[in-house]
Amino acid sequence: MRCLHFIPYVLLFSTLAGCQRPVSSATAASGPAATLESTAEKPAVVFLTFRVVAAGAGQPARITLLRSQAAPGRLKAAPAPTPATGTDYLAVRLLDAAGQPLGTAAVVEHPLRKSVEYTDEKQQLSRRVVSLPEAEFFVRLSLPAQATQVRVEEVAAATATVIASTSFPLQP
Repeated sequence: MRCLHFIPYVLLFSTLAGCQRPVSSATAASGPAATLESTAEKPAVVFLTFRVVAAGAGQPARITLLRSQAAPGRLKAAPAPTPATGTDYLAVRLLDAAGQPLGTAAVVEHPLRKSVEYTDEKQQLSRRVVSLPEAEFFVRLSLPAQATQVRVEEVAAATATVIASTSFPLQP
């Protein structure tokens, strides 16, 4: 008698297991073909990782693109950072096939020249620039569909001139 008590539940479960939810028009349109079309139109972000190696006194740094990875998404709206007065910086920008800039450049304080704070012998807070032999840095940029390369410009703050410019093909 006790076993018969579960029979209605088994019947209910087997009935519900055969049911399917109706396919909506929005779900039907999101098949493989629709996914490919919509990905090309969706905004994308590219994540770029670089290595910078000091080349010697008076020489521009050697910059290498280590990795680039694109992902769907959009950057948050934020004011473009400006480098601190008197510090060298790098400007990273995307280019089209003709070498024309796309969008605004990402500005990064020079990774080989770090400004650090310390307390001096008078116990007062001071600041000095520390030079590193090598460093890595990371940049995120909005990725337009026509972007084919990335350029990194090393800028001297004292003269506000581009010391060196290095371009890389944008890796898929």
